[in-house]
Amino acid sequence: MKTKAIWNDHELELRDILAKDGFRLIKCLRAGSKGYTLIRDDGAIFDDGLEEVESLASTIMANTGTCCICGGPYYSGGRNPWPVVSDEDSRCCRVCDDTVVRQARYKQFLEHIAAEKAAGQ
Repeated sequence: MKTKAIWNDHELELRDILAKDGFRLIKCLRAGSKGYTLIRDDGAIFDDGLEEVESLASTIMANTGTCCICGGPYYSGGRNPWPVVSDEDSRCCRVCDDTVVRQARYKQFLEHIAAEKAAGQ
């Protein structure tokens, strides 16, 4: 598995998962570095974070599927596509969640607020 490709394509997923475990992932550009440094919330620094990143990338890639909205791949188990797709087993990618699903939820919220105001007047 090519960790560099995983980093470039899935930086947000990697950062999110590491953050849940109390780590920050930093891409290193200094000479002699393997390219990654992991910093734990307690201040511990792991300069050779490449193995940890490869392990994490393997976990992410094991939880892939096809986005129910755009047909592209999703990673890390995908995101909930409701209300765009109401099938409970469907999952969407991060991009569709950001650009389609959240806007649909916000629109539903505004419609709900408008309906409540109309009913109250």
